[in-house]
Amino acid sequence: MLVFLFRLLFLTSIPGLLSASESGAVILQYHHVHDSTPPVTSIAIDQFREHLDYLLENKFLVWPLETLVSAIRDKEEIPDRVVSITFDDAYDDLYDNALP
Repeated sequence: MLVFLFRLLFLTSIPGLLSASESGAVILQYHHVHDSTPPVTSIAIDQFREHLDYLLENKFLVWPLETLVSAIRDKEEIPDRVVSITFDDAYDDLYDNALP
C-alpha cells in the first residue's frame, strides 16, 4: 500500500489527488488556514474550502490519521479514495477557519 503525502501549503489545487488516491491513501497536511499569514506556510480560507469540496464531490472517504496508520501497519486492505487530513501545530486560525 502506497501512502502519498501532499504538503498542500505549496499547492494551489489538488487535481492530481484523484489519480494518486486510486493506488493508495492520501495524507493532506496543512499548517495555516488563513488569508493573511505568509503563503509559504498557509492556504487561503477559500482555497481550503475548495479542497474540502473536491473531496466531497469526488466521494473521498476521510479517515482519522490513526485509523489509516493502523490499517497500513496491520496490512489491512484500504479502499480507494481514502484521505486523512492533518494540521501541523495548533494555531488559532485552524480552530477559527478550518474547523467550521
